Amino acid sequence: MKKEKGKSRLKKIAKEMMQALSSFLQTSDQAQLHAFRVQVKKMKSLLVLLASNGKNSSLFKYFKPVKQIFRHAGRIRDPYLHVKLATEFKLKDKEFFEQQQRMMEGELSLFLKHGNKYKRMVEHAMDKLAKKLRKTNEEQIARFFEIELNSVVLAFAKREFNESMHDCRKRIKNILYNYKLVEKSLGHNFRLDIPYLSRVQETIGSWHDSVLVAELISNKIGKSPTALFRLKDKVLMDERAVVAISTDFWQKVKVSSSDERVEQKLLMPHLE
Repeated sequence: MKKEKGKSRLKKIAKEMMQALSSFLQTSDQAQLHAFRVQVKKMKSLLVLLASNGKNSSLFKYFKPVKQIFRHAGRIRDPYLHVKLATEFKLKDKEFFEQQQRMMEGELSLFLKHGNKYKRMVEHAMDKLAKKLRKTNEEQIARFFEIELNSVVLAFAKREFNESMHDCRKRIKNILYNYKLVEKSLGHNFRLDIPYLSRVQETIGSWHDSVLVAELISNKIGKSPTALFRLKDKVLMDERAVVAISTDFWQKVKVSSSDERVEQKLLMPHLE
């Protein structure tokens, strides 16, 4: 991938990131905060791809300020999601909801206070990234996708429903966020069923959300036993859904030039 192409993609993500951030600072709309965080994730995935060329590994240093803002945004987003999900499962605990609301409002106030500084930090980081960016050749890009896919296949082979499954989802997003950018350079022998891959990551995401809420309310069984039992049932259902959609993953995700799925053998000596 030429430097100009990488820079163009970087600038596009940066523009959408700044638009979402500016909108959130004006409206405090959670949808805009989510949009900002999605763009940060897309930027990180792009940098992971570009770092296939060792000369681009230094880009992460200039990305650190954006990650700091991302983490602060998470301290607003997380309590909001906790309340939303706990409400879905009919948790009855006034103290829990009040605590989450206080956390969200406190972090929101602090975020808005630093809003202008955060915008300058993002702009400065994007300028640095654009200047320091180097090209990444096609062999390095193909290698990146091969490693990410093999890691996903390994995760599904083990099917351990812990943090490794969440890491699996991150790798899938690395593929989804970058695939269209480099699809042509990958050639016909590396075509992926992107709609299927998107469904897989959404299924894992549903499981992960359920697990997070279960951890939050597990110590409140005395107050909401029905909510906890209902949630545990959903976690099990979500795990079964992940198993079902990931079965024969390799055959499902790879497609031939004629758009027919073909079985391919997994080669992994380079991962040892």
